[in-house]
Amino acid sequence: MKVLYVVHQFFPRHVTGTETYTYELARAVADRGHEVSVLCYEHSTFPDVPRKGVLREEYGGIPVTRFCYDSRTWKNPTLYEYWNPEFGELSRKYFQKHRPDVIHFTHNSLLSAALLDSAHELAIPIVLTLTDFWYICPRMQLIREDGTLCSGPQGELDCYNCYHRPALDRWRFLTDKLPPSVRKKVADARAEIKKRVLTARSGSDRFLNAALNRRATLREKIKLADVVIAPTRFLMEKFRDNGFDMSRCRLIHFGINAALLEGMNKRASDRLRFAFVGTLRGHKGCHLLIDAFRGIENNDVELQIYGNEEQFPEYSRSLRRAAAGDGRIRFRGTFPREEIGRVLAETDVLVMPSLWYENSPLMLLFALRSHTPVIAGDVGGLSEFIRDGGNGCLFEKGSVEGLRDAMRRFISDRSLARRISSAETKVKSIEEHSAEIESIYKGFLRQARNNHER
Repeated sequence: MKVLYVVHQFFPRHVTGTETYTYELARAVADRGHEVSVLCYEHSTFPDVPRKGVLREEYGGIPVTRFCYDSRTWKNPTLYEYWNPEFGELSRKYFQKHRPDVIHFTHNSLLSAALLDSAHELAIPIVLTLTDFWYICPRMQLIREDGTLCSGPQGELDCYNCYHRPALDRWRFLTDKLPPSVRKKVADARAEIKKRVLTARSGSDRFLNAALNRRATLREKIKLADVVIAPTRFLMEKFRDNGFDMSRCRLIHFGINAALLEGMNKRASDRLRFAFVGTLRGHKGCHLLIDAFRGIENNDVELQIYGNEEQFPEYSRSLRRAAAGDGRIRFRGTFPREEIGRVLAETDVLVMPSLWYENSPLMLLFALRSHTPVIAGDVGGLSEFIRDGGNGCLFEKGSVEGLRDAMRRFISDRSLARRISSAETKVKSIEEHSAEIESIYKGFLRQARNNHER
């Protein structure tokens, strides 16, 4: 069986959860005897990438085709963000030439949902895994410009502001120093003014029209998928609440490469070791963790921070400033995925203070599989896996005091981490997960054979 995986971006230039999941799934399906390949977008701003065209490479034994483009030159970036006719035509030719038996989408951003139409028109079965909220939110994470969580657009103008990311970044830089209550009032006033201006603008504004049509377009395009996969019940319900047809959606939890944890044994330490592992960006809440940790006076504790400081340098510098003078806090940089067992072996408690909803982050699953206790914010994509006092501790999202109290539970009772680590938590391996996904693929082949025999 020929399986094509379509993702917004891919290794080795891009390394986050969705890319990791896509690679591990493709690798596992290949190990089950199938022919796999990856199609993704690539930013032509990289020096080794053509300005415009198709780049063919290989990563980890998997053929990778990259549609290279500079998104800054798009004719209508507001439209092309979710519906790019150029990539639609290019993908149609690609699908016709390679004729995969199944196309599995793990993210449509950058390439856009136009590829769903191309696959559908060629009668190629489509599997769509929802790895975040991109279909609902152009910023993918359902976070408003004032930093508060969004449940989904209440009106067609709600999302328009979020298309102008450079302006929003400047706006946050100018308002981050304000108290939260003041920042929210300023943001509300700014949003109301902009809404009135936009409402008064001519209907011929192609950028505004593109923004207004985004939600309706993607609600229709998601229906082209033969099977939609949600890794959490929370995400499935969030899509349903926003008017998306989830009748073809299946709840299938992610699996992880458990081989990376083989032979892992916790390394003893006379200090209680908290750790943060993830993207150093505001929505991940590392600043919250540093603030909470600095309010703890114990000297026999430490905080290890793992993340790429060059990806979002201004935020990383702010973390350094917040941690300055506290020798208990250490910035450890990044590590190869093959060393995740080592990192968890040197971690007593993993802290995930996310300020967005999250969606079954792989690091959480690795921690649970390795019996590492987790402190997490009480948000849907995390709390669905954490039993407070069972396999971890939950605190109110965004609460410094709540997080500090959760950490103090482990500090005051050093046996708590051991008790929690003995709790049984079922986390699937990528082999188990790929077997579930393979059964979906095989169902398409059986259906095709039955249709042919008729």
